[in-house]
Amino acid sequence: NASIVDALNDLLNVATLSLARIFSKQGCVYAKLNYQCMALDFFSDSIAAWEEAAVKNLQGNNHGHLDVIAVNYDPLVLETQEAISSYYEQTNGVSRLSQSAHSLKNTTHLEALSTALQMARSHHALGVEAVTARDMPQFK
Repeated sequence: NASIVDALNDLLNVATLSLARIFSKQGCVYAKLNYQCMALDFFSDSIAAWEEAAVKNLQGNNHGHLDVIAVNYDPLVLETQEAISSYYEQTNGVSRLSQSAHSLKNTTHLEALSTALQMARSHHALGVEAVTARDMPQFK
């Protein structure tokens, strides 16, 4: 019975990791098509799946906690995140930036960092779009 449970847990872990990779690839496709908001949603889902796989892996190894990476709260970084988040909230209604950052801190999978870098590119593209829209003269 224990071996069946272990096999099912392994299968669930493989499925979760596959889902994380699929979401990441979908996000990359949307980013290349310049649909940054859709890309961010897929990147966020991917990072959440990486976190879920890490939690399952740690629970399977009987570890009682997750290591949390120290975060640098640089004022410029926080201001940039706030500006991007507010633009994202205005255009989509919900910001998943903080959720994804929290999930990224709780994963042990290095592939999640690649997804986070792709997500940062999409955030940058949205930031550039917001600044460009703000700085463009209004034509009437």
